[in-house]
Amino acid sequence: MKTLKIVNSQKQPVASIGWESPNQLTVQVFDSKSETDLNALLGQAKQRGIPYRLGGQPQANLMVDEQIIIGPDHEMFLEALSQAIGQLKFGGQRVFGLIQQN
Repeated sequence: MKTLKIVNSQKQPVASIGWESPNQLTVQVFDSKSETDLNALLGQAKQRGIPYRLGGQPQANLMVDEQIIIGPDHEMFLEALSQAIGQLKFGGQRVFGLIQQN
């Protein structure tokens, strides 16, 4: 099982999302102001997936950037979610995702 801990800039827990097997998510929200934003992001992720950027193989002198769409059934879902969370604000505060392997 993997767990994504979402914390604010003061390192206070905002939420925790566990991923055990495809489409099996466990969500705990510790900050009620962030709950609506988190639920909206998870709803979008379940319907359309999350863009996940990864570096591709360099070609000649060019760096290649690849992007794939990852849904909750993919084992890299929490990594993609962490990337997306780092670009957003929840409840008006900047948040960060930290992944733990349990």
